[in-house]
Amino acid sequence: MHATGRPYYEEGKLTRIYGAFRNITDIKQRENDLREKLARIAQQDEAIRVLSTPIIQLWDDIITLPVVGALDPERATQIMDRLLHEVSNLGARFAILDLTGVDAIDTTTADQILRITRAVSLLGARGLLCGVQPGIAQTLTELGVDMAGLLVYRNLQEALRGCLGSLSRSSGR
Repeated sequence: MHATGRPYYEEGKLTRIYGAFRNITDIKQRENDLREKLARIAQQDEAIRVLSTPIIQLWDDIITLPVVGALDPERATQIMDRLLHEVSNLGARFAILDLTGVDAIDTTTADQILRITRAVSLLGARGLLCGVQPGIAQTLTELGVDMAGLLVYRNLQEALRGCLGSLSRSSGR
């Protein structure tokens, strides 16, 4: 119930109160329903975010993040967050960013991709790219950034082969 009232004074003394009572059960129920729906949407949003940036452990010390669909600055930020977390969490030595499913990106996103690979290296792992499409290659070169230390492979199979080769050389096998 919601009660409202207004006092009525006669000669400076309170003589009456005029008011109303209103049943607000339906309003409160709708508010609670809305809160529950917003919480469910937030959970679904988090699930979508995790599903749109899946981390796959290919081998001991090697993880990959396949990117499919549009890659914009917001998604690139999500990718960086997830990838850095998993590199640190798993102790990965290699993190492959597979761009096979991405046709084009803008220069801001291209710069973020390069930042992702550099951030991975700050954690002691090696960031690699594979599956770079022609439009992405053009955008990356237009940036004019030194990519000398960046390892890029044609596809995921070649990237995995390169990582495994590096692992076997470092272990003396």
